[in-house]
Amino acid sequence: MKKIVAVVWIASIFIFIGCNKDSSTSKEVVSYEKISKEDLPKNDDIAQNSLSQKIAGESVVNYFDNHCSSCHGNYGERSALSRSRVIADLSEDEINFALKGFKDGTYGGEFAATMKANIKNLKYEELNSLAKYIANEL
Repeated sequence: MKKIVAVVWIASIFIFIGCNKDSSTSKEVVSYEKISKEDLPKNDDIAQNSLSQKIAGESVVNYFDNHCSSCHGNYGERSALSRSRVIADLSEDEINFALKGFKDGTYGGEFAATMKANIKNLKYEELNSLAKYIANEL
């Protein structure tokens, strides 16, 4: 019986010591570099290139306003008919992948046919311009 009490007592001491470690020894030093807006890369070239592109004879801005914004919102902020992902949250690559998949019929769910009808006559270069505009300008 004395052995059991001794073992329990020793085990309790180890548990107590392990649970009461001083957490100050495990602090991590983190430093942050402060940058200004001027230090960030400029997207002017991307913006000018995508805004000057024509899609089906319209500027990319007008094309988006006339063919996309009614479902996706003026800034791509809405889930189209509460079923799609919010396109303003997607990267250019994700948007390109989706648009090309809609055109080819290899992507999309419930509203794939609607999307395909809207972009079926667009060239892949035009889809690239649209994806660039959505990702960088909205």
